[in-house]
Amino acid sequence: MGPMAIRGMFDEMHDLATQLVMKWARHGPSHPIMATDDLTRVTLDTLALCSMGFRFNSYYTPEVLPFLKSMGSFLQESGRRIGRLPLPEFCYKSENEAYFADVEKMRTTAQGVLDERKREGPGGRRDLLQTMMDGVDKVTGQKMTDDSILDNLLTFLVAGHETTSGLLSFAFHELLSSPEAYRKAKEEVDRIVGTGTIAVEHMSQLPYLEAVSPPTSAF
Repeated sequence: MGPMAIRGMFDEMHDLATQLVMKWARHGPSHPIMATDDLTRVTLDTLALCSMGFRFNSYYTPEVLPFLKSMGSFLQESGRRIGRLPLPEFCYKSENEAYFADVEKMRTTAQGVLDERKREGPGGRRDLLQTMMDGVDKVTGQKMTDDSILDNLLTFLVAGHETTSGLLSFAFHELLSSPEAYRKAKEEVDRIVGTGTIAVEHMSQLPYLEAVSPPTSAF
């Protein structure tokens, strides 16, 4: 996840961001846009594509995808578990069953991605998933187990997308609430990028936009 590797992910990031903008454009000014929902989709889709070469294609259905639904209920229940009363576990039988069913659904998706990569064999993508599959511990000489790879993929997806989608949601809100800041950000993009296609080289030339939405650990 070094700077050069992330630069190499730009085209895939741009692809998914373009899909989001096209979706909003198709809706037109009279159609309400659930920006926070769409920003969650774009960040999760981006992380999945860049880190493991998997496309959720979450823009193409108005329904919440099974993985996203399981992830959402899993996160909600994780928050509730912290404040549980100290009662015997059988008192939470239904909650526990739903919780671990959500975990299993997410792991099944991740397992499918891992199995597909194994079928492809070596010589393909060089991303986070492939690095974990090929990496060898310098001290023990051991490679990561499949279970460990799945745990890391899910942690990266769940934790990585949420911070970025939250940042983008707040950035959008603040820009729309501050017309002058919005004007300056738009003016900078128009001046640097113009009417052409934005490229990775432009990223270092947008200091005002970077100040509006600083980079996070996700991407």
